[in-house]
Amino acid sequence: MASINFMKIKDASTVKAMLRHCDSEERLKHEHSNQDIDKTRTNENINYARLTYKQSCERYDKRIKFLDEQPGANKRSDRVSCFGLTIPSCENMTQDEAKRFFTDVCREFQSEFGGRNIVAAVAHFDEVHSYVDNGELKESRAHLHFYVIPEIDGKLNGKQFSSKKRMIELNQKIDAIAKEKYNKRFLTHEKPRKRSVEELKALSEAELRTKEDIIKDVEIIIKENNHLKKSISTIKDYCEKHNNKELSEYCSRVLDYTNKQYEKPKTKQKTHVVDEYER
Repeated sequence: MASINFMKIKDASTVKAMLRHCDSEERLKHEHSNQDIDKTRTNENINYARLTYKQSCERYDKRIKFLDEQPGANKRSDRVSCFGLTIPSCENMTQDEAKRFFTDVCREFQSEFGGRNIVAAVAHFDEVHSYVDNGELKESRAHLHFYVIPEIDGKLNGKQFSSKKRMIELNQKIDAIAKEKYNKRFLTHEKPRKRSVEELKALSEAELRTKEDIIKDVEIIIKENNHLKKSISTIKDYCEKHNNKELSEYCSRVLDYTNKQYEKPKTKQKTHVVDEYER
């Protein structure tokens, strides 16, 4: 079902990697393994905060520095310093409606969170693509990436910021905007899809696939997908369903390999998140 996705971000390097990914100028400078990014449409993306990538990073740094200097500041090592909120447009919204809808969402969030805590707000229209879900051709929706520092009463408070009560309230406010101004539903109360977007894309053109196509997909998943084993298992299940024993066995070997490669280390190691997110 359509709803706001809350992503907790703890360290500055991850925040800035995400800001770089969203920024249109930075987006055009680099090649992306996400094949659904259409650079010919990147100019259609909208920067509602009107901040460059550099300015967004500076705003984040200055705000965190200010909060850290306050008496009783939250300086815990596991604190959440930023939230990435992803808001999809409503089903069957035109691009023009989506642009105005995202403007209304940004205004609501500015009132809710305070302008000084807003780091970035960018709507992506260059990732809209077709995919197949349960045999039905569908089209993904434009979405808004909204980055905000979770300041509550002068302190970082990720727990209160993303409490169940507050998430419900925010979703209901966005739903009210959609109903009153656009005669659409944001909260559709549909059952969530069991497959992730990555998995749906992996199955979208399955009937036209060759052995080489599937092997290539698995190799990409190995390098880039956070839901590594789950995604490969999805392809394996598809191969078994279509009696492709050879490819099913291939996926099994890949899963055996990844189980060994991705075992949790005995000692805690810092992950280099920037490169992982550049996809």
